[in-house]
Amino acid sequence: MPATLLMRWPATPKKVTIAQRGTSGRLGSRVLRQILEEKLMPATDLIISSSNPDRAPAIAKAYGIEGHRGDYTDTASLKSSFAGGDVLFLVSHTDPGIQRVEFHKNAIETARAAGVRTIIYTSMMFGGETGLKSVIGTQQGHIHTANYLAKCGMDYVIVREGLYAQAWGYYTGFQQGVFKKGDTQPLEWVVPNEAAISWVDIDDLAEGNAVILANYGKYIGQTLRFDGVPSNVGERDRQARGTEDRPQGGSSVRVEAASRQVSQGA
Repeated sequence: MPATLLMRWPATPKKVTIAQRGTSGRLGSRVLRQILEEKLMPATDLIISSSNPDRAPAIAKAYGIEGHRGDYTDTASLKSSFAGGDVLFLVSHTDPGIQRVEFHKNAIETARAAGVRTIIYTSMMFGGETGLKSVIGTQQGHIHTANYLAKCGMDYVIVREGLYAQAWGYYTGFQQGVFKKGDTQPLEWVVPNEAAISWVDIDDLAEGNAVILANYGKYIGQTLRFDGVPSNVGERDRQARGTEDRPQGGSSVRVEAASRQVSQGA
């Protein structure tokens, strides 16, 4: 489940709660680390809430930040973990269907009841300029959540995150489970089309989100976009790793390409 981080501010004491699917998650753990390492705000202004607080990043424990249990399916636990918070950083739930919207609505309304005044929500960069007219299924939960935030009466900031560069395998259909380091047998998979994708390194996203959290007052009511230069998957394969064109327009990526990606931990 998502985890939450609260922040207090010296001049105007506030707490910010970061809610995500566990602070051990890819984005949330990096945002937390960025905030602490760059000293964007005092550790005493932060509170973590997670469905499994025992899995909070080691850096949180090193800074003495206590984890609180907050599960999207358990309203009572959310309310307890949001208590005292002024700002909620809501990292979107991973469920791709309508359940995602219900989780988000529950978190938003529970935060309101707990005294939270501002929601900072992480959406996705599907759907072009605004994303609100996208027809892709996984974007619908983000669209409904954005519309809900716009009408709920709370202050909000929406951050549209670019696609994680480290998640390239998911979008190209490559299953790392069938390939192991050291394998010598030929292995190919086909990248089905040549659409451009704006990949962004997850560490860059974490840096941007951390800065927004530290200065969220500047962005109230805005939708912010984090994206990269559109990159053609097939073209990048050919340039960086070596590929073979397929007549139907896809690209067959050689085993050497996968080997390098796996060894780099992507």
